[in-house]
Amino acid sequence: MLEIMGIKIKLCRGVYPPSEDTFLLIDSLMENVKPGRSFLELGTGTGIIALIMAKLGLNVIATDINIKAIECARENAKLNKIPIELRRGDLFEPVRNLKFDYIAFNPPYLPSDSAFDSHLPLDEKLALMGGYMGNEIIMKFLKNIRNFLNPLGKAFLVFSSLSNFSDVQKVENDLGLRISIIKEQSFPFEKIFVARVSIL
Repeated sequence: MLEIMGIKIKLCRGVYPPSEDTFLLIDSLMENVKPGRSFLELGTGTGIIALIMAKLGLNVIATDINIKAIECARENAKLNKIPIELRRGDLFEPVRNLKFDYIAFNPPYLPSDSAFDSHLPLDEKLALMGGYMGNEIIMKFLKNIRNFLNPLGKAFLVFSSLSNFSDVQKVENDLGLRISIIKEQSFPFEKIFVARVSIL
């Protein structure tokens, strides 16, 4: 059990636990969001980010492709008596026809390595591996973001120095987006970044 900002979080087997990238994203969101706005979290995991945002007064929908994560987030919402709406599905599939003021996504961003991947259980692959280059899921997210952000909305996206993000930045104008790096943290083998994304 963890306690973060007064919220108790039960850790669940098969669900990505709050980690350094989670906390970096939380810090970025705390500096940028305003209460009373609509908020979508993709890949909610334990639900910690969604619960913090709801506690701050945002109207929250959280999704995950992993049914274990949805169940875990539901338990944590009940534990803290914080209402959030949870939907299961891949990326934006569960929220078709909806638009949001804020969207947060801590995606799988590590490059796939078949020798390494073969030893991982499926839920860990879903949480960690972002495709051959590490940015395929990020690209899929960005190609669809305009359909789900309100005109003045902002999205917040985590990525790694290992996920070939420079390739993503090269196409931001083609996608009609402005991508700005707003936070970073260094580790021995990589840097973790948070990018803020808005519509041009």
